Amino acid sequence: MMTRFTLTDLGNKSGEVVEAAYRGPVEITKRGTRKFVLLTAEHFDRLSERNAQRRIVSKTSRELSVMKFSLA
Repeated sequence: MMTRFTLTDLGNKSGEVVEAAYRGPVEITKRGTRKFVLLTAEHFDRLSERNAQRRIVSKTSRELSVMKFSLA
């Protein structure tokens, strides 16, 4: 489970929120509803890279399916 802070906490306890983000993603809530997720730039970059790899695999898979269909 992610560590959770309120928007008010973000303003009042920013150091604590940032320290928690070093350990893992942090949910920021407003009136009990999740509004933001704070994470380190390194974590964001890893997620972005994984997402890019998934898009490449998905696109390649679709292209192979089209080629397979056209060869049949």
